[in-house]
Amino acid sequence: MGGRDKCWAFQSPSQIKSLVVDDKKEEGDNRIYEITLSLSDERVGGVYEAKATVTYKKVGKKWTFTCAGSGR
Repeated sequence: MGGRDKCWAFQSPSQIKSLVVDDKKEEGDNRIYEITLSLSDERVGGVYEAKATVTYKKVGKKWTFTCAGSGR
């Protein structure tokens, strides 16, 4: 996850120290979440903030993960 200059390569879910849902909206069969994460990796040190958009699509009666990306 990341852009041209900075990115985060997830190695484990334990790297996510907190996750906050900032906004949620539905557009047709899509549910879109704007989230803020606090990330930390003991190999790098420090805590980093990331903002991301996570999208789910309704398939039948289930919500299926579609994509996650950075940059709002």
